[in-house]
Amino acid sequence: MEKVESFKMVIRYLKDREILMTASRQAVWFDNGQITINSPKARYHLSLDDFIALYEKETFYLYKRQEESLDPLKDEEYYRWKNTNAN
Repeated sequence: MEKVESFKMVIRYLKDREILMTASRQAVWFDNGQITINSPKARYHLSLDDFIALYEKETFYLYKRQEESLDPLKDEEYYRWKNTNAN
């Protein structure tokens, strides 16, 4: 994940519908005019002003979804195993 260098960039990424992560592993995104914060134990919504007041000093990282790479050899191996064990 790429570290976001300024809080202005945090706001810009959120408005561009990007997902950010805090250093404490909270997911943050902009949804329906509010900032949503999701952690393992809670999910809550904040106004932009409240978000700025509470998180301005936080470290953020740009979340990039990892695309699963399909391995045709593993698929072939699985189906070969499944077909031999089906009987």
